[in-house]
Amino acid sequence: YNDSWLYRKTLTIDPAQVAGDLTDFPVLVSFTDSDVATSAQEDADDIIFIDSSGQKLAHEIESYASSTGTLVAWVKAPSLSSTESTVLTMYYGNATAPNQENPANVWDEDFLMVQHMNDVNSVLDSTSHNHDGTVYDTVEASSTSKIGTVLEFGPGTERVEIGASTQLDNIQYKTISTWIRVPDQGGHGYIAAKDDYTDDNPGWRFVLRSDEQIAYFHYFSGGLGAWEYESSLTIGDYYH
Repeated sequence: YNDSWLYRKTLTIDPAQVAGDLTDFPVLVSFTDSDVATSAQEDADDIIFIDSSGQKLAHEIESYASSTGTLVAWVKAPSLSSTESTVLTMYYGNATAPNQENPANVWDEDFLMVQHMNDVNSVLDSTSHNHDGTVYDTVEASSTSKIGTVLEFGPGTERVEIGASTQLDNIQYKTISTWIRVPDQGGHGYIAAKDDYTDDNPGWRFVLRSDEQIAYFHYFSGGLGAWEYESSLTIGDYYH
C-alpha cells in the first residue's frame, strides 16, 4: 500500500457469516495479536484498512490495548458477499502517522446515533450528529461482554441521557439495535426510550419487564400505541 507502513495482516470475512450481499457495511474487527502490540503505535493511530482494490477504508477504533495488541474496530466495507470471501488488509507500523480514524464516515446518514457504551465518564455518538450522552449515578464498566468494554446499569436511576433532539422525533420506520444481558431475576427498566416519561408525549420505549420479557411501545400521533413482546430471556445470556 505504502512504504511508510511496514506491516500488514490479512482479514478474511467468511461468506457464511453474511446473510445477504451488502454494500457500505460497518464490519466489526476484533482480535488480539502480539505482532500488532509490538509494532503498532501505542494509541493505534497508524492502523489503516485497505480493500482488495487498494482503496483506503473508513474505520473507527472502539478500543485498543497496546500491551496485548487487543483491537476492537469498525471498518466500512464497500461490499460483502454472501457467496465468496471478502478480503481486507490491515496495515500498521508507521511510527509518524497521525490518527487515521474517520468514525463519522463509518456510520453514514442512515445511522442517527451510534454509542458503544464503553466509558463511564462519557458516552459519545460516533456519527456526525453528535447525540452524546451524559452518565447519571454510579454506572460501572465491565470487560465481560460480547464486544470490548460495556456499561453495567443497576437498579434505580442509573442511566445515560441524550437530551432533547428533534432529529430523533417522530421517526415512523427505524431500527434499534443493542446487545443486552440480564444478570439477575426480577429486574425491570428501560433499555432505550425516546419520550418524557408521560403518556402525552409521542415517542417510543424499549423495555425489560420484570418477567424477563422484552417489550416495545410506540406512541402514535393519536396517542395510541402497541406493545410487541418477545419470549422471556435466559438470565446471564447475551441477546441482540
